Amino acid sequence: MRRAPAGATLKAVDQQYLTPEGKQQIEQELARLRAAHTESEGRLSDSMLLAGDAGDVGEYLDKQRDQDLLDRRIELLEERLATAHVIEPDELPRAGAVIGTATDVEDLDTGVHSHFELVSSAESNLARGRLSVESPVGRALVGRRPGDTVEVLTPKGRRHFKLLAVQRY
Repeated sequence: MRRAPAGATLKAVDQQYLTPEGKQQIEQELARLRAAHTESEGRLSDSMLLAGDAGDVGEYLDKQRDQDLLDRRIELLEERLATAHVIEPDELPRAGAVIGTATDVEDLDTGVHSHFELVSSAESNLARGRLSVESPVGRALVGRRPGDTVEVLTPKGRRHFKLLAVQRY
């Protein structure tokens, strides 16, 4: 796994970045999937030996399809880990919103205050307050400082946000 180059601004969204927590989550999912893969391969071999009639063959093909999906997910996660840059907290700029920072924002159109951690698309989970830097709002916040306002075209229309605070998390 490569680290972000020294002096990188961490603003580019075309490069896949991960926070240390995101890397850990992917590693945990990968370990779980590999264990399931090993168990699934054993069941697939057993099904192949027992496939004698049309019903058994159909069941075997279903298990093979499931195995193929599992293989593809494992390959995707392995590739993501092999090519991602892990953003360490000491690499983050001292000011401004970037991947790996937490932000407090106010929706100027509704008055609602929100707290978002800016993360990669692989780590995003809006229900947990983890906003992708590749989303419209995340993209608009990257590089901004507290006090800045941004206008964002969202699926719900044009919205206005004020960045209230930025912290490392």
